[in-house]
Amino acid sequence: MYCIFSFKSRQEAMRLFKSARNVGIDVSIVSTPKFVYLGCGLSVKTSVENYNAIYNVFVSNKFSTFIGAYRVKTDGKGTRSERIL
Repeated sequence: MYCIFSFKSRQEAMRLFKSARNVGIDVSIVSTPKFVYLGCGLSVKTSVENYNAIYNVFVSNKFSTFIGAYRVKTDGKGTRSERIL
């Protein structure tokens, strides 16, 4: 299980990625999953355990193109997502 933060702007996705990395949060840049439908094609991915830490980074910055944050679970039944922010 993991979380993604999706944006309409590649620059804002990269800004969250760099800001999270600067404070030691394990994050990666991934292609935005199809279930998000919109966006620039990039999302920031982290573990569910890091959600609170990256949320704090997120709220301390201003992101005008934020689409949403999602919890994603992949198992034998497929991929399920839930919007969490």
